[in-house]
Amino acid sequence: MKALPCAAELAKKYTGFLFDLDGTLLDSMHAWVKADESFLGSRGFEVTPDYTEFVKTNSAEKSALYTIERFNLDMTPGEVINEWLDFVKDEYAHRIKLKEGAGEFLRQANDLGIKLGAATALDEGNALSALKNNNIFDYFGKVYTLSEHGKDPAFDSDKTKPDFYLSAIRACGIEDDPSKILVFDDIPDALKAAKKAGFAVCGVYDKVGTGNMSDLDFCDYSILSFPIS
Repeated sequence: MKALPCAAELAKKYTGFLFDLDGTLLDSMHAWVKADESFLGSRGFEVTPDYTEFVKTNSAEKSALYTIERFNLDMTPGEVINEWLDFVKDEYAHRIKLKEGAGEFLRQANDLGIKLGAATALDEGNALSALKNNNIFDYFGKVYTLSEHGKDPAFDSDKTKPDFYLSAIRACGIEDDPSKILVFDDIPDALKAAKKAGFAVCGVYDKVGTGNMSDLDFCDYSILSFPIS
């Protein structure tokens, strides 16, 4: 593990960057903690670490089914998802901000001609709202979501599987060679999946998504904030 160089130095080695959104570019994990606490608390349940671990790496559809089965809820997956989305929609549209240094790092990478893509468990609507609200929407040719990935019966809607990242770079039109792409994420198991697929990886510490900074020791790079040259 080592410190992440500035974008100009990275451009000598990588042609593309692939970013997770929640907890990586966006300082947003607190919104989902509140949503889970509200949803489960209103029904007499508590949010546990293992529950959080599951929902932060799986699609909304898979997480909703898991929630219904685990807590024996008389709801459809659509009803669960709609309640979650209603809770966080305004946050993504107006209040969720970028991680420290992320906006300038993206600007520098874009100016250098590095191709940028987003691969996220977040639903497309909230993802696009947050990118637009933070004035970084135009940097991304495509936002690839777990829900989109899961529509292909050959794939599981799970960020801890290597095929998610390989599909994402094709969908985003970044680069066919994973070794030339740097993946940014805050979740160790997701980063391990990307590394298994042949990508270089940068762990972005987030107190909800990551756990401990030492959990990112296997990464090629790790950061608390994005470097600005």
